[in-house]
Amino acid sequence: IRYRDVTGVQTCALPIYMKVSLIVAVYNVEKYLGECLESLFSQTYRDIEYVFIDDASTDRSPAILRDAAAARPDRDIRIVRNPVNEGIASVRMKGLSMMGGDFFIFVDSDDTVEPDFIETLAAKAESEGADVVCCDVLKEYSDGKVHLAKAWKDAPADGPSASLAVLRGGIPAYSCNKLVDSALARDIIPPVESYQEDIVMMVQMLFGARKIVRVGRPLYHYKRRHAGAITAGPWKRKHLSSAANMAALYDALPDGPLKELCGGDIALRAGWYSLMAGGFGALRRCPESVKRACAAAPWIRGCRVSVVEQALLKAACRLLQLVF
Repeated sequence: IRYRDVTGVQTCALPIYMKVSLIVAVYNVEKYLGECLESLFSQTYRDIEYVFIDDASTDRSPAILRDAAAARPDRDIRIVRNPVNEGIASVRMKGLSMMGGDFFIFVDSDDTVEPDFIETLAAKAESEGADVVCCDVLKEYSDGKVHLAKAWKDAPADGPSASLAVLRGGIPAYSCNKLVDSALARDIIPPVESYQEDIVMMVQMLFGARKIVRVGRPLYHYKRRHAGAITAGPWKRKHLSSAANMAALYDALPDGPLKELCGGDIALRAGWYSLMAGGFGALRRCPESVKRACAAAPWIRGCRVSVVEQALLKAACRLLQLVF
């Protein structure tokens, strides 16, 4: 079985029966958007639904996107423009609500991908019966340096172990190198801030995966060059944003296997980032459920919050309980 696009060009010789939704958030990336779009529209796999959400860009990004789409009437392209800037977390959740594919993947609009990015991931999902397929990532810096980031340090045994590995750094939380079964994105708790929003989403989605596999090739090119990216923001803002995401996730998680396995790590990250970046005032504003969990949590080795930091956080939470 060979896929053909509407022009009749033979594309993929693999028997793959899935539509892939490719979700792209666009915001003020006129310098890089053309290169990104060229890599996306040059995919060897054709059964792709392109979902672009322009987050109220103020530069030429919307025009570049419209022109590129108009030049490709044979492609399944959807473009939505937000009237006001909502941030990457909100945009990605909107993309998930709009998608119609069997699997989906995110791409940042200032990055690029290999021509067989989707084909290789989709073929792996099909041949392995996997719910999630990860690939390696090339981090490319403006000074010419390149760093290979592997999809994981150790292969996860199952979905729950993958979720815990995301929280503890064993699996990078990048959402742009993971092709995910769309069913795993149903009813997830949305991130509330735009820093480390991918952790909030991936912890939940990976937990339900029956099988997660890796393609040992760097198919994704992560460009560390855009000064306006959220990852380049001030240290305090980033940590308070991360704390808000972790706190909201912990507070909203229902009792069950995910909270039992990962809740301690999530609460400790929420509490420690609040205390470290915003002091007692920020910690006090955390949900009561988070503060209680931090005060009562057993020592967790392997957590991104060290045992020493856990001790300081426990003491701070207990002090707040006494004072307030």
